[in-house]
Amino acid sequence: MDACYTAADHKEENHLGITSASVLAAWAQRLSVVFGHVRKACTGYERRRQQRMDRDAFLHLLSLDDVMLDDIGVDREELLWAANLPLQTNAALVLAEVSRARRKTA
Repeated sequence: MDACYTAADHKEENHLGITSASVLAAWAQRLSVVFGHVRKACTGYERRRQQRMDRDAFLHLLSLDDVMLDDIGVDREELLWAANLPLQTNAALVLAEVSRARRKTA
């Protein structure tokens, strides 16, 4: 027997005419789909974890007093509004846009 044996070399058929190579190919395709779903779930988990970490860092701004918030160009009302945005929204970017627009009109 050759050392480079592959599933394609195995051509035995069962009583239905199905080769073991075709069974292996079907299982390989199914496993590929399953691993694709697992990879997608892990990527989603990591994205959600990073969003949670970003939001936690953003929420630290709530501990600052109003003078410090004014120094960085935001007010508490804007900050509280941005803190309640959906997690997948980057609250810091939205807050920057809102406070920039407020300062332009003021």
